[in-house]
Amino acid sequence: MSFLELRDVSVAFGAGSRRAEVLSGIDLAIEENEFVAVIGFSGSGKTTILNLLAGLTQPTSGEVLKRGEPILGPGHDRGVVFQSYSLLPWLSVYANIELAVRQVFPEMTPAERRSHVERYIDVVKLTPALKKRPSELSGGMRQRVAIARALAMRPEILLLDEPFGALDAITRATLQDELLRIWEEDRRTVLLITNDVDEAILTADRVVPLKPGPRATLGPSFEIDLPRPRDRREMNSCPRFESIRNEISGYLSHLGAASRSQDRRPIPPKPDLRPRVFATLKSTHAV
Repeated sequence: MSFLELRDVSVAFGAGSRRAEVLSGIDLAIEENEFVAVIGFSGSGKTTILNLLAGLTQPTSGEVLKRGEPILGPGHDRGVVFQSYSLLPWLSVYANIELAVRQVFPEMTPAERRSHVERYIDVVKLTPALKKRPSELSGGMRQRVAIARALAMRPEILLLDEPFGALDAITRATLQDELLRIWEEDRRTVLLITNDVDEAILTADRVVPLKPGPRATLGPSFEIDLPRPRDRREMNSCPRFESIRNEISGYLSHLGAASRSQDRRPIPPKPDLRPRVFATLKSTHAV
C-alpha cells in the first residue's frame, strides 16, 4: 500500500451538454517522503489532480487515498502552495503565518508560537521583512511567505501548484534552489505541479506526464536517477540530465503533436453576419 494513491480516478464537471470530462482513469501511487512532479500542458487537468489530493475536489469515480483511507476533504496534514500566493493583504508576513499556525497548533503558548513562526520565516530568509504586508513585497517574497506558511503547519504532504510560474527567471531559479534546500533538510512527501521540464528534473525523484485533455490520463513515469543534493550549475553540464530532459521533452512533443492532429476538424462556412435590413435593401436595389 502506497502512502498516497489515486485509483482509477475520473473527474467531470457540469451536466448534460455542458458536462466536461477532465480526467479519466488516473492511477498514481506516491511513496512517503517521495518528491513527484506532474508535468503537462496548460489546461490538461494538473491542478485538478492536486485538488483531489488536497481534498478540495472529489472524484466523479475512483478513489483518492492516504494510507489506504479515503481523502474526503482538506486537512492540516496537507499543506498547499498556490501560484497566486493567497495571502491576506491586511496582515504582515508574521501575521499571515501565525494565523495558520494558531489554527493547526492551538495548544502552543504565545512564546512557543512566536518562536515557531519566526523559525520558518528565517528558513525562507524573510526575517528582515517580518512586519511588512504583502503589498510591500516582491512577487518572489510573497511566494516565500506562502511556502513558509505551508511549512509552518508541519504537514505530512506538501502540494505545490506551479508555485513559481508567475515569477521572473532569476527569482524562479532562486526559489527552486530554496525549495530543494528546505526539502533536503526536512524531507516530506511532495507533489509538484509544473509545466517546466527543467524544474521537474531538478527537483523531483520521479516525473509523471499528464496527457492533454479532455479525459486526460497519465503517461509513463520517468525516474530521475540523478544524485542528491543537486546543483543547477552541475546539472547544466551533466550528460544524464540532458538525456532525461530529451526523453521527457520528446514524449511531451509527441503528445502535443498527437493532440493537435486530433483537433483538426473541417472549418465550417462563414455565416452571413449582415443585418437583415441591410440584406433586404440590397436585394431590393438589385431588382
